[in-house]
This record gives sequence, C-alpha cells and structure tokens, in this order.
Amino acid sequence: MNAFATNEPRELSRSGKRKISMPRSIILLGLPTSGKTTYGKLLASKLNYTFIDTDHLIENAYEAQMGQHFTCRQICLNEGLIKFRQLEKQQIASLNISKNSVISTGGGTVEDRGNVEILQKFGQLIYLKTPLEVLWKRICVRGLPSYLDPINPEESFYKNAKRLIPLFENAANHIIETTHLSEQELLTAILKRL
Repeated sequence: MNAFATNEPRELSRSGKRKISMPRSIILLGLPTSGKTTYGKLLASKLNYTFIDTDHLIENAYEAQMGQHFTCRQICLNEGLIKFRQLEKQQIASLNISKNSVISTGGGTVEDRGNVEILQKFGQLIYLKTPLEVLWKRICVRGLPSYLDPINPEESFYKNAKRLIPLFENAANHIIETTHLSEQELLTAILKRL
C-alpha cells in the first residue's frame, strides 16, 4: 500500500451515522489486460462518473500531431517506448479533472513517480491484481505489446510484470485481487474500499 495514502475523512449524516464520502476520482492501475478499461467503464456508469482512459488520451494527442489515428501499440512501434512514455507523461500532467471521474491508466504509468503523484491528487488509486498466467493468456489472444522481446515474449512479459508489481502495490491506496470475482463482485469490492 502507498506510503503517501491518506485516510479521507468520513462525514457524519444528520442522524449521526457515518456518511460515506466518495473520492473525487477513482484511478485504476494494473498490468495490461487486467480489466482497467472494462471495469472502469462499468464503474463510471454505475456511479455516473466521467470515464477517462489515458491510452485514448495518448492516441488522440498523437493523432492531433500526426493527422492520422494510431493505437498505443503502433505509437510504441513507430516512436519507441521512451517517446511513448513522454507522451503518456504529458497527457497525465495535462489532466484537468473538474468532475468525478474513473481513470483507466496504462500498464506502465507507475514507472514514472511523477505520474503517480499527479494521479494521487485526483483520488484513490486501485490496483487490479490479476494472476500473471491469466494476463499472459489474454495478451496472447489480444496481440503482443510492442515492448515485449519478440524472441522470447513470454519470458519478457513475466520479467516486466515482476518489475511492475511492486510499483503498483506501492502506489495503490487499495489492492483488489480479481481472481474468481464476477463483474459485479469486483465492482462491489472496489466500492467497499472507497
């Protein structure tokens, strides 16, 4: 759990019972294919919050520069991972959250401590912790990310994941183990921790 996490004050209702005050924003962290976008959209809909996907922000900004749409994967292939991370940092730094939002972040967002510090100002960070074997199977179906070693992508995936997991755990206010949770159970688990 995050060393910088704070316990948000809980308000009392007129009856004297605790009234839960929701954070202004909920930020979802996790490895690629952990469900950040899928669950983020569902959560935003359930709470009537705005949904923001940082990957889409990057794609839109890149499209504005280049005049043509590229996916994050294509941007990484075209520009390299360092340039992609710079674009990501720019988009996170330019976030102007004026309404309650659910924010889905990219899998490597936590590699930059500055990104984490900005996101922490907006609300609670939730790490969707999913078994690596499950994520690897999903990635194989979806298509290999450009940052994986093409000669040994599976080994590269596990090595990268093991490097990122402590960063997620340190940044998160809450960690949700997604194993064996239905969609509704996962949403309930998130809401219970806020």
